Amino acid sequence: MLKKINHDSFGWLVVAFIAKLLLGLYLVYSITGLFPHYNTFYIKAADTFSYLDCIDNLIQYGSYNPFYRMPGVGVVYYFLRQLFDIDLARTLLVMIQIFLDAYACFALSKLIYQIMQNKVAFLITFFLTVSSSYYSLYNVWLMSESICTSTLVLSVYYFYQGINREKNKNSNFLFSGFFLTWAIFCRPIYVPLIALYVLGILYYSFRLKPIQIIKYVFIFLFPFLFFDSLWVYAGYKHTGKFYPLQHSDYEFTKESKEYTEAYITHDWKLSLFKYVQAFGGDIVDWNPDSDISWFNTNKSVKSKLQELPKYAYSKTITLDSLLEVKNNIILINSTKDPKQIDSLSNFIDTKLMRYTEIYKNEKPIHYHLLSRIIIFKKLIVQNATYNLYGKSFSELKLYEKGVKILYLLLYYMYIVGAILSLIFIIKDRKLRQFLPIILVAAYGLAIYPFLRLCEFRYIVPAMPFVLLLCAYTLFSIYNVIFNGKNTLSRP
Repeated sequence: MLKKINHDSFGWLVVAFIAKLLLGLYLVYSITGLFPHYNTFYIKAADTFSYLDCIDNLIQYGSYNPFYRMPGVGVVYYFLRQLFDIDLARTLLVMIQIFLDAYACFALSKLIYQIMQNKVAFLITFFLTVSSSYYSLYNVWLMSESICTSTLVLSVYYFYQGINREKNKNSNFLFSGFFLTWAIFCRPIYVPLIALYVLGILYYSFRLKPIQIIKYVFIFLFPFLFFDSLWVYAGYKHTGKFYPLQHSDYEFTKESKEYTEAYITHDWKLSLFKYVQAFGGDIVDWNPDSDISWFNTNKSVKSKLQELPKYAYSKTITLDSLLEVKNNIILINSTKDPKQIDSLSNFIDTKLMRYTEIYKNEKPIHYHLLSRIIIFKKLIVQNATYNLYGKSFSELKLYEKGVKILYLLLYYMYIVGAILSLIFIIKDRKLRQFLPIILVAAYGLAIYPFLRLCEFRYIVPAMPFVLLLCAYTLFSIYNVIFNGKNTLSRP
């Protein structure tokens, strides 16, 4: 039966698209409680404006404003807006995100087949990637996660085609560079992967003539050099400053003030961010389980934390020290007096800046190392279904609770399976074949903890590679059970 399966058939892409579309329809309904119509098949987030409103302003007023995000999402929306109104263009953007996700699932499944030459491995990977809600959930959100995830997967897929196939090397490296550039334009934090890919080309092509290797590197780099030069030119023309990637400040104008509410951050809050990050805390203030919620920074969120962890304090910084800060934050959020707000803001800002420096000096190992490990643990050991429904677990229907528990169990299967895969990969002497996948996954999971950022959606682009590694573990177990051996076999 396995011999009849054509892993190259585009029928798999159709199946993946239909499955992702049905999952998207269900997710929109489960999150919003409303059945999506033909022109409302999307969900807006607090920062959707920074991806799409700048495009609407460009079309209507001729100004890319707010001039902040790189247009990885906006460029698709721009072309859709040439033909359709806002709602329909945003719905079609979601459809494109779903298609790219389906294509990425198909590509990952083909990739593991190419590495292992086994159709069971293809089927396991295809099922895992198509059925997962962890990153597919973002297909219906108007943010950067979906396109970034899919294009990152496709960049790895075409990279493998470039290093492993004799034919079409030029076009494969060009596509790899193009999709990585697209991913970077969605999430600039992935720009260091350019160096990783270049090293990969050098490592896997070392037997070729130097002139050929240089040609492949240039072809790979060309999309980024071309599109980023356009972005740099546009940024310089707009601001008079040099911005090679996403802007470090928001460059909001007075006219765009109504768009800035989600990004207005007072100095005292930035200082609080730095202090909470110093001890390895979560600074997402809309999360009631986050460390920063203990300070009551978000008036609309009631914190679930009764106390901060012990490592939040030092010899000098005590509970009383932070209670003083907390009480002043409560005051600043309850008053409308500008003078009192300025006074309290300056007081909080000064205190927290001093506390952060004290913490660094008194607990240097914790600050430089342990804080990042703590954030990494929080990102991995999480409630992976927290945004699957727009209500609490106790309010869910019985089948909804079942779906939530199922996807939570699947998430931890992905994580455990990916960890175990390292053992199987080394044992099966497949490290060379899987090394690029492992390194991309490791970077995607580790870079945000290194920067002390702890928002769960940040690791979404790394999850397809985690699923692929998990698929390797499941296949290895299957091989032991049904073939009675742990070496690879070809059906």
